[in-house]
Amino acid sequence: MAVQRDPESSSSGTREKILDVAEDLIARDGFENLKLKEIAERLGIRSPSIFAHYAGRDAVVSAVVLRYLHSLDDQFLADGRDDPTGGLMDGIRHLVRQWATHPAYVRLCLRDLEYPHGMPEAHWKLEGSALENALSGPIGAMIARLKAILDRGYELGEFREMDVITVYRQILGAVLVIFTIPSQKLLSADTSRAELEVAIREVEDLILRFVQPA
Repeated sequence: MAVQRDPESSSSGTREKILDVAEDLIARDGFENLKLKEIAERLGIRSPSIFAHYAGRDAVVSAVVLRYLHSLDDQFLADGRDDPTGGLMDGIRHLVRQWATHPAYVRLCLRDLEYPHGMPEAHWKLEGSALENALSGPIGAMIARLKAILDRGYELGEFREMDVITVYRQILGAVLVIFTIPSQKLLSADTSRAELEVAIREVEDLILRFVQPA
């Protein structure tokens, strides 16, 4: 008996493949150079076929940005009650590994930092000031979890008392520097596991020295 395909499932799979390719192209060529024609060529389809899933380039871009925002919200999941230092380090490791496998997110983060209120492509998702967005916007839950880890670390004497946004800014800065200076080799497909682990330890060491009491 023939297997019946679920049209909705198939459509969802194609939508995700379009975004996967869009991410690859953004990572390789930059945000501004993303073209639907090249996405279609990589997928072996015609450009108009993309319009069956997205209204156009802007819709593809918005979906990639939404993925990026979800990636930020999916950080620092440990509550840190028993081991705040371990919770903080787990979050850093997860962030570095995720961005190593999604190099487009590094590009998007850098683009986000170019604008005082964040990249224009995310304005449809964000409202209010940058600080308000960090505390109550799409990444608000993640910031609250990170704050809980830092507060618990302070209670236990493992961390000094620090503002959560200051610490998050330091983490993002350290991760971006590791990925982009002196080269962007860590974002290439041939990065070894050993090289990635060295980068993770560098970020961990930087942040530990930043948050630990003098």
